[in-house]
Amino acid sequence: MSTIKKLDPIMRHNQTQRANMLRHPKLPTETDKRVKAIVLLAELSLIQKSSRLRGEIKHMLFYRGAVQLKGLYT
Repeated sequence: MSTIKKLDPIMRHNQTQRANMLRHPKLPTETDKRVKAIVLLAELSLIQKSSRLRGEIKHMLFYRGAVQLKGLYT
């Protein structure tokens, strides 16, 4: 764990939330929406595994992905 994550509780919280979103996905029941949600989660997984992105950028990208996932439920 980097020193930044040790000192900044908000970064640790954001990282935990991103990991939980990928570990426990809530998928829609309709087939076409389910496929779109799986594709979005796969992209978010790639973002999480990227070592080149900083925490703030990952959080921003995850926020966009969460908004897109929320749009599939409406």
